[in-house]
Amino acid sequence: MCDPRQHRDLPEVPEVPEEQPDRVLTPKQLRELTIDTMAGWALDGLYPTRETVESINEFLASGLTAGQYIEQLKEKWRKAEGS
Repeated sequence: MCDPRQHRDLPEVPEVPEEQPDRVLTPKQLRELTIDTMAGWALDGLYPTRETVESINEFLASGLTAGQYIEQLKEKWRKAEGS
C-alpha cells in the first residue's frame, strides 16, 4: 500500500459524473460502434439511406441516451402520422 502523502503533489482526480443507466458506452465508443455497424451493412450489400445516416448523426450529436432518443423518435413519428 502506498502512502498518500507521497502523492500530494499530484492533481486530484476529477469526479466522474454518474452515467445514465442505459448509457454504457462513451460517446467515442458509440461512434466507433456505429461506424463498424455501417461497415458491416456494406459488407452485406446493404447501404443506409441518407435519412438513416442523418438520424444516426443526429443521435450521436444529441447527447441523449438510446432510450431518450427512441422516445423522441416515436413522438416525431406520432406527430407525422397525425398530420
